[in-house]
Parts: sequence; structure tokens; C-alpha cells
Amino acid sequence: MDRDDADRPTGPAPRPATAAGLAAAGLVLGVAALLPLFALRTGGAAVQFPLFWASIVVLDLAASVASHLVARRITVPHIRRYWRALSLATLLFFAGDLGYLLGEAGYVTGLAEPLTAGRDLSLVLGGGVVLWAMLTYPTSRRSLRDRVSFWLDTGTVLVGAAVLRWYLGVPEGATAAAQWDALATAGVLLLAVFAGARIVVSDDAAAGRVPAVLMIGGTAGEVFCDVLLPLPDLAAAAHYGPLMTVRMLPGLAIALAPVLQLRTLRHGRPAATRAPRRPYSVLPYAMVAAVFALLLLSLPSLSARAVGVLVGALAIVALVVVRQLVAFGDNADLLRRVDRSLADLQGHERRQRALLRHSSDITSIIDRHDRFGYVSPAVTRILGHQPEEVIGRYSHAFLHPDDRTDLEPLMRELRDSPGRTVTYQARYRHADGTWRWLEVITTNLIHEPDVAGLVSNSREVTQARELQDRLRHEASHDPLTQLANRSLFLRRLETALEEWEPGGASVTVVVIDLDDFKTINDSLGHHAGDEALLGLSDVVRGCARNADLAARLGGDEFAVLLPGTTAGEATLVARRFLESLRRPVLVGGQLLRLQASVGVAAAASRDGAEVLRAADAAMYAAKQQGKNCYVVHDAWTPPRGPVVDR
Repeated sequence: MDRDDADRPTGPAPRPATAAGLAAAGLVLGVAALLPLFALRTGGAAVQFPLFWASIVVLDLAASVASHLVARRITVPHIRRYWRALSLATLLFFAGDLGYLLGEAGYVTGLAEPLTAGRDLSLVLGGGVVLWAMLTYPTSRRSLRDRVSFWLDTGTVLVGAAVLRWYLGVPEGATAAAQWDALATAGVLLLAVFAGARIVVSDDAAAGRVPAVLMIGGTAGEVFCDVLLPLPDLAAAAHYGPLMTVRMLPGLAIALAPVLQLRTLRHGRPAATRAPRRPYSVLPYAMVAAVFALLLLSLPSLSARAVGVLVGALAIVALVVVRQLVAFGDNADLLRRVDRSLADLQGHERRQRALLRHSSDITSIIDRHDRFGYVSPAVTRILGHQPEEVIGRYSHAFLHPDDRTDLEPLMRELRDSPGRTVTYQARYRHADGTWRWLEVITTNLIHEPDVAGLVSNSREVTQARELQDRLRHEASHDPLTQLANRSLFLRRLETALEEWEPGGASVTVVVIDLDDFKTINDSLGHHAGDEALLGLSDVVRGCARNADLAARLGGDEFAVLLPGTTAGEATLVARRFLESLRRPVLVGGQLLRLQASVGVAAAASRDGAEVLRAADAAMYAAKQQGKNCYVVHDAWTPPRGPVVDR
């Protein structure tokens, strides 16, 4: 790419596009304005023919300038080369037609033949430039079979066009010179059609759809006008005015093509929109029908024209036969590829089914109505349900009620987020009525038509979840009594204090210490000491409410957290606990009546450690008062003495 081309903007500005539209409108209106002049034969042949050639010269110049402007704005090398060649060719046409105009108008006398020869030379040179650009233009045909099919179809069309040119251009009794002229013109037509076909079939087209049609149609029109309306016959025709209008239309089409192309340039290349290519073409068969129709018209005589049509018919039949053989080969290859594809697809389907059947995970699809649309056979192995028992049922029918409530916001958000993936754990009902923990990875593919649902992969994590729960429980509970340990008790105390509102129901801590625990251990052994602690824990657990938390703080010290209690409720719990200790407990094979000292403290601040220290101090005050009694740290009630049997 040249430096100036690289620096040039890739897209045309709006102003040149507008100017191109005005130029196209001007060309069309100019030719339209000539129609009444030609129809009325204004001024006679002396005016009509110079006016006709002047119009052709203007169209040639417009095509050359517009092609040059298109080439300047194109950045793709081979497309830019094509438009430069078209600009040079139309400039040669301009020179030849201008010379013919000068001779026709009489400005230069005695030079009619040389000027006519000069126009023919310019046509040959310009046509050669265009054909070179078209023949060297790259196409998208890749495989050998595609190229052979393309050449056969193109050859069929070319032979048909040549036969048509021969039939129309070689009258009965034509001289050898006329036959050679018709043969040469047919060759030019063959090359023109062939080159145009290369441009049409290219994926990287040099022009948009409308400019391409105008260029190819204008080129073909020029050739056929030379055949049907040659210049000598045009001058001698009685209705030369309308015929000149017809001869001007191909030149107008060629001029409009680059002008309109200026309006469709996008980002340094033509904005060419192509319809999907059909796998077949009807044009070769139409040419076969046309050639055989000409053959029927030519059979009564065995003139040179009839012989040419017959030769063309034989050639075109041979081409079609070869093309059909190639098509049969294509069909056979296609059938083999289809068979291989079906076999591969069936094998892939069998592998997919085997993977799903023996997978340890459940694969499922839940449709937009929240019903199971598909579930893999692993559901039987994990949850005991048959797939047909699950498909069609609502997804929440197997979900634990508590987990269903927790998952509703997450699933609602997932459905509103196409492509999103979430991971969660939940309990699903087994066929035997128990619950299994599943870890589920769900992706929202409702927006994809082939899926239209939530795709989930689920694996059982019941044992892992139970292990986690057990470890979590062991980390927060006393291994002997299974009551909460000090860590859990302090966390719950801090949480209750954060929710506590001063002036309302308070947060109370009751601390309990087993009296004479060392004596039990020393006299009955440590095993009896553990039994005493277990008996005391049962009493503590029995005196706590559902909202309370009973804990073993360590050794023989226990505590109860009473959130939202009043003064009377706190003292009642302490009294009920001491009264419950009157019932003897089996310790070391004998019944013992346990005793304990109880301290009660209400929250005065949001410091949990301070509340616990106050309750601990009240408990030690109870021990100093004779044990087996409770002491309240705050001013709800005065300290009470020992609770004795009645």
C-alpha cells in the first residue's frame, strides 16, 4: 500500500457522497432530456448524430473521472487496481469516441476512416485493459471441484452467448469477412461474460450489487448493440432517433456504475452485500434451451450460420454432460459425507448418553416454567427417583422447605440474569423420605433457544456436609456435656447485647459452679466427677428456655444466657435451678444430692466480658454466703440466703 493511500481516510466524507448522488441524477436527467429530441428528430441527422456522440463522450468522461475517484478512496489493493484499470479503459473510450465525434461533426474533413479506425482501436485497447483487470481479480473458489464446476458453468454460458452472437451477427449468405467479424465479436463477448462472472462470484467484490449489475449489463449491452445496431445501419435507419437512445443506455449504465459506487464506499472498501450463494445455477440450462431453440430455427438450411449453431449445440451438450457427471460425483461425495456425519453424530450421541448414564453427577434442565425438562439417570443412583418420575414436576417439589425459602431470592435473581452461574447447597428429598445434601452449579441458559432453561450439575455432598456440621458443632460445643462452649457462649452474648435496647427487657447471664466438685473427684474418682458434671448439665439444660443458651464455660462452671428477660424471670430461673438440684443424681454408683452456687448479672452496657465478670463475681459471693444459693449482682432484689430443704 502506498504511503498516501495509508494516510488517506478509509471512508468518504458525506459531501463527496452527496456530490456523487447529484452527479448520478444529472446523468440520468440529461439522458432523459435527450429522449424527446431524438424522438422528434429535431434538427435532422446533421444535429442528431453529433448530439448523440457528444452525449457518449460526456458519459465516457464521467465514467473515467468517477472510477478514478473510487480508486483514490479504496484501500484494498486488488480492488483499487480494478477501479484504476476501469478509469484508464473509459479514458481510452473517451478518446476514441471524441475522435469519432470530431469526424461526425465535420470539424476535420477527409478523416472519417482514420477516426473510425481510431475508435475501434480505443475500444480494443480499453476492452483489453478491463478484461485484464477482471481476469486477474481473485475469486473465492478454493477446491479443485469447485473450480471445475465454475469453469463448466461459465463455459456453458459463454458457448451459448457465442452461438447467439453468431446467429444474430451472421446473416444468410454472409461473406467470409463478415463471418470472421462475427467470430471475433463473439470472442470478445465470451471474454466479457467470463470476466464479469469472475467479479460476480468473488466474495471480496469490487463493487456493490447495483454498480456491479450496471457494469456487467452495460458491457454486454455495448457488445449486443454493436451486433444488432451497428453504426452504419444506425445512420441509414428510418427511426434512427429512438435507436440512438437505445444505443446510449449501455454507456449510461457504465457511467452510473462508478458514480453510484462513490455513494456506497464504507471504510475503504465497497459496501457490497451479497445474497447467500445458491448451490446451483439455472443460467447454463437456460443457455442450453436457447441454443437448441436456435438449432431448430437453423435446421431447414445448412448455411454457415446453421453449421455454427450446430457446432455450438454439440459443444454445449458436451459441457452440460460433463457438468452433470461432476454433479453426480458431488452428490456421491455429499452422501458419503452425510453418512459419515450421521455416524459421527450417532457415536457422539451414544458417548454422551454413556457419560450421562454413568456420571456421578445429576445433570438437569429446568424450563422457564420451573419444571424439570430433563434429568440424567444419575438421579436414580443419588436420590432414588426414576427420571420419568422427575421430568415435568416443579423443581421445588423435591427441595427442603427451609432451603426453598432461603433460595427463592437467589433463584429469582438468577432468572433475571442470562448467562449467570450460581453455586449453592441444599437438601433434596430421597425416595425413601430422607434428605440428601446436594451441591448445585446452575447456569441461566433460558435465552439460548436450543436449551431454554436453567442447566444444573448436582453432586451429593451429604457426608461432607455432615462432617462439616460435626466439626462445626465440636468447635462450638463441650465434648462431655454437648452444651455450648465458652467461645459460642461469648459470641451469642455479644449478638444479644448488640440487639439489646436499653430501657427494655435486659440481657441476663446466670453463672453456675458445682460446689465441692474436688471432693467428689477425690473420693469417688474422675469418672464419678464426669457423671456429676453430666447430671448438673441435665439440670441446667432443663431449666433453660427455648430462647436461652446453656453452656459449660470450663471445669465445673456452667452458664445460661437469658436474652430479653425481666428481673423476676432471671431470679425465677436461678430459684428453679436450685430447687431442681434437690433431686439426687446417680454418681459413682450412689445417689448424691448436688449443690451449686449461682450468680446472676444483668447487662449494664454492651460489653459481654463485663456482664460475664459481674455474674462470676455474684457466683463467688454466693459461695461466700454458704453455697447452694444465688446472688444477684444488680439492684433488682436483695441477696438471698441459702435455699434449704423444707
